[in-house]
Amino acid sequence: MATRGAPTTVVVSFQRPNGSPVCLLDLGMDFLDANGIPMHLWERRFRVEVDGRISKAGNTFYQYQQNGVPLPDGLDTRVCVEDTELAMGPEHMSNRGHPTRDGKATLRLGGTDFVAKAYLTKGQSPYWIRIVAHKRPDPGAKPRGGRML
Repeated sequence: MATRGAPTTVVVSFQRPNGSPVCLLDLGMDFLDANGIPMHLWERRFRVEVDGRISKAGNTFYQYQQNGVPLPDGLDTRVCVEDTELAMGPEHMSNRGHPTRDGKATLRLGGTDFVAKAYLTKGQSPYWIRIVAHKRPDPGAKPRGGRML
């Protein structure tokens, strides 16, 4: 059972700090070759279509991650999910000691509120990207596996 009205896919896009799109060619030839991106697509924006999946609770969620992405603006890269920009927080160290920025936004997909979270981490192979969007929890929902006392 999927979340009613949730799209089958969402699009994640990346922008430079000035708001202009990151293009595939901005990621460099090594990245384009390693990912088999044909030359006629190099001028396109760096966008990723993420398929929806079904959680154990029966809700639709979206998850994308990729390692080794040479983001031209590094941790200053802006992240959008379905054209909604995620508000990125300040740089901090990850649990493994790598510089990281994370961001969050609430967006409406198919009549349902979703929370989108982004993580950009600088590691040994330039940057690791992780994006998750899930149905926003109902603030009045009852706890699972227990009861209020």
